Amino acid sequence: MQPAGARLWQTGKRLAGSYRAMTTQARSYAAAIDALNSLQSNAATIEAIRRSGKTVNEFNEPEMTEYLERIGHQREELDKIQVIHISGTKGKGSTAAFCDALLRQVRPPTSNKIGLYTSPHMVAARERIRIDGAPISEEEFAKYFWEVWDALEQNPHRKLETTPLRPVYFRFMTILAFHVFISMQVSVTLLEVGIGGLYDSTNIVQRPCVAGVTPLGLDHTAILGHTIEDIAYQKAGIYKKDTPALTAEQPSGALAVLEKYASDIGTSSFRVVPVKEELQGESLGLPGDHQSVNASLALELVRVFLNSPAGQQHFPGAAAQLGEPFAPVTDAAHQALKEAFWPGRCQRVPAVTTAGANYYLDGAHTVESVRLSIKWFVREVAQHTQPKILAFNCTNGRSARSLLGTMKDELEQASLDARTFFERVYFCTNNTYADGGSASDLKSLSIDPADLESMSVQRELLNAWCTLQDAAPPADNSITVHLSPQVSAHVVPSIEHVMRAVRQQHAETNTPADVFVAGSLHLVGGFMAHLQAQGQLDERLRSVQA
Repeated sequence: MQPAGARLWQTGKRLAGSYRAMTTQARSYAAAIDALNSLQSNAATIEAIRRSGKTVNEFNEPEMTEYLERIGHQREELDKIQVIHISGTKGKGSTAAFCDALLRQVRPPTSNKIGLYTSPHMVAARERIRIDGAPISEEEFAKYFWEVWDALEQNPHRKLETTPLRPVYFRFMTILAFHVFISMQVSVTLLEVGIGGLYDSTNIVQRPCVAGVTPLGLDHTAILGHTIEDIAYQKAGIYKKDTPALTAEQPSGALAVLEKYASDIGTSSFRVVPVKEELQGESLGLPGDHQSVNASLALELVRVFLNSPAGQQHFPGAAAQLGEPFAPVTDAAHQALKEAFWPGRCQRVPAVTTAGANYYLDGAHTVESVRLSIKWFVREVAQHTQPKILAFNCTNGRSARSLLGTMKDELEQASLDARTFFERVYFCTNNTYADGGSASDLKSLSIDPADLESMSVQRELLNAWCTLQDAAPPADNSITVHLSPQVSAHVVPSIEHVMRAVRQQHAETNTPADVFVAGSLHLVGGFMAHLQAQGQLDERLRSVQA
């Protein structure tokens, strides 16, 4: 009988077969996204995994290695793309973005390419795979996607019957990213872990140039009863023998686990990266006080790489611009860190007529990240007199009280009245459009359709918000609650509903509101899809516009 974990990971993958006979004419970017979406785990599968206590797949390493070989690559080829591996609970994407900015700042004028693999995406799936800071084009994504898709079809032999013909969504994207980076012969690869570390699909890299762990905490994926020491052990799984190991400052229990793992595995060194004084209060490209932690770690990761044999080979002379590891911050480093950019993290989109609001977007979805995010928003709008609006969602109702409670506590810490700070509150699904649909790149099968239709999670959020405001939750299944003559909270079925309401308020008052969007990266991505369609996003994001 096959192991329970393997059975769970196979559930919901049968849709992939419907794409086997696709013609050449049908192999567009849009068709690739449809095929990719068929690899998503459905809501029932995800819930079964959660209840089983399994968020990792112990078969990850042999299965991922086999997938790589089935598309014509060897595991040893991953050593040639010079990996800087990053895991952690908070700030992985931001740290990778800072690393990318630093490398591009000091890159010599040659044909060197810098690869970056992160997750999730905000608007388009191809954002996950970047070359020299830009998402690969739709044409490139389609080309490499179908190469991988076809190779897995044409080489169906598997050592284990439990291994699906094609991997689930994230693992497929990881294999695709490896194929892109190997094919394009990148000189360095910034590789962000998806979930965990030890059993993550990115962790088939055997010889990274350096590995680093960002700040740790109990994130939304943690199983009930797990401790921060358990989390630390998983994240430390990217440390490898004879490879430098770095970490940001950590709680004592987590730090002890990281240090012991590094010692047991035989890393060449283990060092804790303190927050650099020169970067505290510094105007970094990514807003938020916490970004000095991520920038400090990123700088040391890049310094270690540039001073390694691989760094000296591919980036000759670049190390001098950033200095030796743990040296003072150089001018070149300051410049790069100021120019770093990462979408959907403490991002402000200024008001224009079509939106009728200033949008403040942050994909904060853990207690700690929500705390930091609301502090950023409060600081940004401290001098504003216009109305404040909250748009919020989270993965499941179990997180409602803790996430919203954190927001309320931070508002009160700032001597603000949490009952009146937001004039309107919208708890909405991640559906992009009012008709219940989503942009193709943002479709998700991970939410139970029944829960989505009934908006059960959003109703739990509304109930939690009312309770935190010392108000009675709605007793009549209402989706609107008036907490005072000036303050109301609403459950709405889509992001488009929120944006319509914001525009209507602007039309009535002629005053652009400040809209804070948080709780879910997918929610932020949906808002960004609307803002992008209106031509309002930063130039650095327009390369992903359809």
